[in-house]
Amino acid sequence: MKVFYIDPQSYNNLSVYDYHLLTNVGGHEVVFYGNQLYQCEPMRGVRQKLVFGYSVKKRAWQKALSYSMSMIRILLDVVRERPDVVHVQWLRLWHLDYAFGWLLHRMGIRFVFTAHNVLPHNPKPQDAKRYARYYQLADAIIVHSERTKREMVSDLGVEADKIKVIFHGMLENDVVQADVDERCEGLRNTLGIKQGDVVFSCLGIQNSYKGIDLVVKVWNETAALRENPRLHLLLVGRNKDIDFAPLAGCGNVFVLDEMISDVDFDAYLQLSSVVLLPYKKISQSGVLFTALSRGVPVLVSDVGGLTEPMQYARVGWNIGEPTVENLQGALLRLAQDGEEIDGVRRATEEFERIKKIYSWESIGEQTSKLYACVRTLEKSRSL
Repeated sequence: MKVFYIDPQSYNNLSVYDYHLLTNVGGHEVVFYGNQLYQCEPMRGVRQKLVFGYSVKKRAWQKALSYSMSMIRILLDVVRERPDVVHVQWLRLWHLDYAFGWLLHRMGIRFVFTAHNVLPHNPKPQDAKRYARYYQLADAIIVHSERTKREMVSDLGVEADKIKVIFHGMLENDVVQADVDERCEGLRNTLGIKQGDVVFSCLGIQNSYKGIDLVVKVWNETAALRENPRLHLLLVGRNKDIDFAPLAGCGNVFVLDEMISDVDFDAYLQLSSVVLLPYKKISQSGVLFTALSRGVPVLVSDVGGLTEPMQYARVGWNIGEPTVENLQGALLRLAQDGEEIDGVRRATEEFERIKKIYSWESIGEQTSKLYACVRTLEKSRSL
């Protein structure tokens, strides 16, 4: 069976996701349509076409034109090769992507979509209606948690029987550990982090939907955090919409507003005592699974599927609703009891259990079975 797998955003963490998923999908002929910035090695048994170049364009119209040309090229391949299933990972231009899905439907080609989030992180007023229409086109929708499935059914009216919960897998960067260790020690010296200090970190793109503004507010307004020299807050990654000005006078805060290399990301992760994920809205987080793959505890809000790993193992803390009060209470408690953090970090068997539950072998097998199942569906809907 031939499968076209389309991910226009297959770079950084998303290229790692695609690599691990597709190298564990068996029994099908897979053609991977990815981004020209794809960073991982070629996948065994997968035909690779890196057709998307929009992400390096400077102007919005250039990005739109480039993306449109890439999708037209894929559509021509669809017409020529007639794949059994087309699996799309992300939407970039809704009208074009909807038209692409509609054409697949008209041609009788089965269509799978992975909804990493029910709606975009910063949704526009029309997005709920648009995404509901798009989801109706799909023969099957993959989500990463039961909560996301419930939200999709209740909020957008999607049929429950077309939604399949398949976990998000562990994300590990392909880096040399010796390089990470060396970089970590350099950062420790540069930032003045001593043995026994507690390091809280927010890694990746800094955005308000991730609750980074809550972190800034709590740290700035809590003297026991702000003035403790044995505590550190690392805010590392390109800043989208966060005002870091209130933290300018805090000697135990380090802000780096730029994209960083995989080695640096893993070094900051290794330096962290706890990774902070007080998201306001999310379905699932790649940073969560990168931290867990490294054995680094996480502090999460009870949003989307963030707390799901804690149902299986003690790998972090759940603050509940993402509020200033809840985040402040959790940070103060952990700051005052470093033994609690050390206890979680030392429980390597807990992190190993998580790795097995969220293994790519299982995820790939479930995805392979879904392709086969979708192929046999009767087309009962008319558009």
